[in-house]
Amino acid sequence: MHGAGTHPPDPITVLHVDGYPAFTELTAELLAEHAGSFEVEVETARFADEALAVVDEGQVDCVVSGYDLPKTDGLAFMERVRGTVPRLPFVLFTAHPRELVEAEALRRGATAYLQKTGDPGQYDVLADRIESAVGSQPGPRTPSGVAYGPRPSPDQRT
Repeated sequence: MHGAGTHPPDPITVLHVDGYPAFTELTAELLAEHAGSFEVEVETARFADEALAVVDEGQVDCVVSGYDLPKTDGLAFMERVRGTVPRLPFVLFTAHPRELVEAEALRRGATAYLQKTGDPGQYDVLADRIESAVGSQPGPRTPSGVAYGPRPSPDQRT
């Protein structure tokens, strides 16, 4: 119960990007079930351009992306996100073998890497990674998302 003048923390807004719409819907449902100590709202996108438009709105606390995206891959998409909001947490959640993707993803700036499995327990791990990534960001969370510093102007983006 919250005392007078207090309220529950705002939910963490996750943008899940994956080339398979059925998987993004399933992930949204299971992530909400496995979030545990925090409330989560999941937005979904299939295409990188669509996802970047959501990121540009400033309402996202964390991006979770697959590797195989239509017309691009998760690492190229991450670089585009970093050009927009450099410190926005980015979790690469992929079925690609760990040894082929993890080191490169982390070297290029992913906050975390998680390999997709058939085990529903992976959503506990994903929820923990999201909560940890968002909680480790400097500055208070605001109604428009986590305070990640100034956004580059459109002419400064790559």
